[in-house]
Amino acid sequence: MDKYSVMENVANSLLAASKIRKMYTPVSGDLLQAERGQSVSIQSRPQPDQIMEVIAHYSPEKYKSSLSNTVRICADYTNSYRNLKRNFTLAKNRGISSDTIASTIAAMRPILDNKSKVLVSKVLKIYEILKS
Repeated sequence: MDKYSVMENVANSLLAASKIRKMYTPVSGDLLQAERGQSVSIQSRPQPDQIMEVIAHYSPEKYKSSLSNTVRICADYTNSYRNLKRNFTLAKNRGISSDTIASTIAAMRPILDNKSKVLVSKVLKIYEILKS
């Protein structure tokens, strides 16, 4: 490794650390709440996937593509989990309907393999045709 690439990696590491630090710096309203002993909104804290996106963005070129791909896959799984959890909660509270089943199937689509994605797409198209 030449000196230029080492210096670039160090600079990128510092930039990533600075960005992550800014994510953790509370906004003025949160700072006032924290000083008063009040709870601070969880929305103001960075999520782990946001931190990983910053790290992937500033990682060395050698690892950037694989790390970015892994972060994208993790985000797909996280979003699918959140959507499934929301759909199951709706089904529990409101009862199971055909719309709930369709949205639950659609929530799983991003994490399925290609053959299953095609099958889910066809099922959802048939559902839309029958619904109209």
